[in-house]
Amino acid sequence: MSFGFSVSDFLAVIQLADKVRRDFARAPAEYHAIADELKSLSSVLRDVDDIFRDVHQDDDEIAHQWDITTMQKDDLELINNGCKSVLETLQKLLNKSQELNAGTTNLGLKKTSRRLWERVKWDPAEITNIRNRITSNITLLNAFYARLTNQVSTATKRGVDQLNIRFDDQDRKSILNWFAASDYHAHQQSDLFGRCQQGTGQWLLDSPEFKDWMTTRGQTLFCPGMPGAGKTMIVSIIINHLNNFQQEAVPVKVGIAYLYCNFRRRQEQKSTNLLMNLLKQLVQELGLLPESVGLLYKIHTKGTRPTFEEVSRVLQIVLPLYSQVFIVIDAMDEYDDMGGDRQRLIHQIFELQKKTGANFFATSRLIGDVEREFIGYRNLEIRASDHDIQEYLDGHIVHLPFFIQRNLGLQDEIRRRIKDAVQGMFLLAKLHLGSLEGMKSPKEVRSALEKLPIGSDAYDMAYKEAMERIEGQNPRSTAFAKRILSWISYTKTLTTKGLQYALAVETGETKLDEDNISEIDDMISVCAGLVAVDKESNIIRLVHYTTHDYFERTRRTWFPDAEKDITETCITCLSFDSFSGLKANLVKVPDDLFEENITAQDMVWLRRTEHSFVEQPNFIIDKTADDKYQILDVNGSRLENIDTISVSDRDARNIALNTLKRVIKFKFVDGLENKNTNSNIENSLQISVRCGDHKFSETVSVLEVEDGTTLTLDFMNIGSEPLYLTVLDLTPSWSIEILLSNMFVLGGAQESIQIYMVIPPMLKGAVSILDILKVFITGSPMSFEPLELSKSSTEEYIGDLVQLSALLARLGAPIRDAKMVLVIISV
Repeated sequence: MSFGFSVSDFLAVIQLADKVRRDFARAPAEYHAIADELKSLSSVLRDVDDIFRDVHQDDDEIAHQWDITTMQKDDLELINNGCKSVLETLQKLLNKSQELNAGTTNLGLKKTSRRLWERVKWDPAEITNIRNRITSNITLLNAFYARLTNQVSTATKRGVDQLNIRFDDQDRKSILNWFAASDYHAHQQSDLFGRCQQGTGQWLLDSPEFKDWMTTRGQTLFCPGMPGAGKTMIVSIIINHLNNFQQEAVPVKVGIAYLYCNFRRRQEQKSTNLLMNLLKQLVQELGLLPESVGLLYKIHTKGTRPTFEEVSRVLQIVLPLYSQVFIVIDAMDEYDDMGGDRQRLIHQIFELQKKTGANFFATSRLIGDVEREFIGYRNLEIRASDHDIQEYLDGHIVHLPFFIQRNLGLQDEIRRRIKDAVQGMFLLAKLHLGSLEGMKSPKEVRSALEKLPIGSDAYDMAYKEAMERIEGQNPRSTAFAKRILSWISYTKTLTTKGLQYALAVETGETKLDEDNISEIDDMISVCAGLVAVDKESNIIRLVHYTTHDYFERTRRTWFPDAEKDITETCITCLSFDSFSGLKANLVKVPDDLFEENITAQDMVWLRRTEHSFVEQPNFIIDKTADDKYQILDVNGSRLENIDTISVSDRDARNIALNTLKRVIKFKFVDGLENKNTNSNIENSLQISVRCGDHKFSETVSVLEVEDGTTLTLDFMNIGSEPLYLTVLDLTPSWSIEILLSNMFVLGGAQESIQIYMVIPPMLKGAVSILDILKVFITGSPMSFEPLELSKSSTEEYIGDLVQLSALLARLGAPIRDAKMVLVIISV
């Protein structure tokens, strides 16, 4: 080995490891853990040595064949020195103990060994530090070894995917955002770990199962647990631990990628999206973007998205660029397995693990479908330890009334009773402690402690008691809390600002009064601990998915008027002056197009839901007897100029949704009447329609044409101020020479534009065709993009009142100045 340090230095460390390991071979049971770690260290040291000796004897040839870099040489010297340091520390401690035992004679070997170890009195903190140092060096050596073996297997194709594509910061950011625009998982990690009680979760980090997972490549550790056991908090602690290890491992490159699954994000949680998020996290740690990533981006520059297989192939190339990769996924049970999607992701991670040696950690509730995927892999159940419960109670008991803080005996009783009641369920400790916040006397506290629920119904009983506490508040606070809980319970996702706006809407008003907006802290305070805010994302939510499950079953009891309240709020929003007569459109689709039916409102994107707030939809996606999707109007009649979509088509779902998107956006402006058109627009714009040699004025109501006829719409600005044209077209089958749904500017001074359109034969025989083309002319720029589906998910209509507010800001003033051109054609 031609390194910057002597070969003999490396061999000396191997010999020292063997010697110290032999000294621990006869150690009593309490020292077996450190003996096992020494055995692992000795083994991996020899593995690193063997890979050089077995492949080539010529050092220079090896360096050339594998392209051993200076950085790698420095890495090995650094690791070698770390191993030497910790082994020498152990040897010194052993030597000191042997000196204490000097003079022992005439005892058998076994008795002598036992007498020696009886004299070993080491500080537990010192032993923990030594074990951590050994574990860290094992992990670094494993990573270094893996990198060398990977170089052997990829030596013939090293030039294929070098880190040789350089992008400027803006391009790099654009590419990373293309993989996943949201940093949801990073925000979750920051928020969750920020709420962890210091000192909790250490039991898992110290467990043999976790240490083995950390130090052995290609390992999987599955950690199931009962609801509320603290699995997600444990995951945030693990990720923080990995981040710290990553920093300590420098210059050795360690990759970390993680996902927090959430039942409220099931539509975003598709296997391809999740793989792309993992890829983004790993790519953004690299200084340069791999060529495979740049090529994937270039292939899809026209708006298409990568397939599952494409992303998987790129991950297989990117993972080996790290010495070691850790993949962590929380709450697999909250990842919907519709169509086997969850299984597909898990199996792909296992495949990546086989090919790259990545380590995989996952949590889930104790449910059979998930547990079956991890049969044969190491598992460790997560339960809230007594120590963690104690730490949490100690950290939060200061929030209880002052009479409790002065009474140490009562505090001890509270700790003891709650620890006995929670039975490993961390969430119950939080709920039980929170239930004492409004108490007024020690007697009231002790009475509550006597009734703490336990067992399988503990959560339901705790939530019921929380609701009873809410009902015990003054009437205004009770009503306010129930409105908050009903909106959060019924909606998919709400930001804090979205909920503030929703609750500020007043029935009968024509605009939002900002003086009616409540503070978030006041909202949280009346909800008895059932509501939480994710600080990074500003999402306001129920405190746990078990809370959501409880209200799913009981909200008719607690919130009987919720649907009426939400519907009235939405209708009130739609009647605001800013809407200027615009209508909401509702959509209903068949069960097999989505997991369940949806109701969507164009302007107030409530959410994808099983609750239909308006019984009669404006559009229906129906499935015909011959397995084709068709779009029907409010009367159940098929829209004549919309093609059917075969269910067997590869991308039938997206085709149907994209078609529906066009219909909704187009129909959104149907019936718009603007009686207050800006006079400047009226006086500045000349519009005419030409059909062959015939020219018609804009006032024409019906234009009779043959199929295949080309129509030309001429727009001319004869004024001095610019005019803005927004073109909306309904059907992809129209032959139009310009990009549709686009913005065009007529700068004045006789500037004009022509729009050409060919009437397709499919419309032959129609008595009259409405809504072929609509053009909005405004005095300032506007955009109908808010009417598009969310770019992060093409499979649902989502949003909240924040989106509504943004939409009003963008459409409000221009739409009041707009003039709409509608050509009615008879074929």
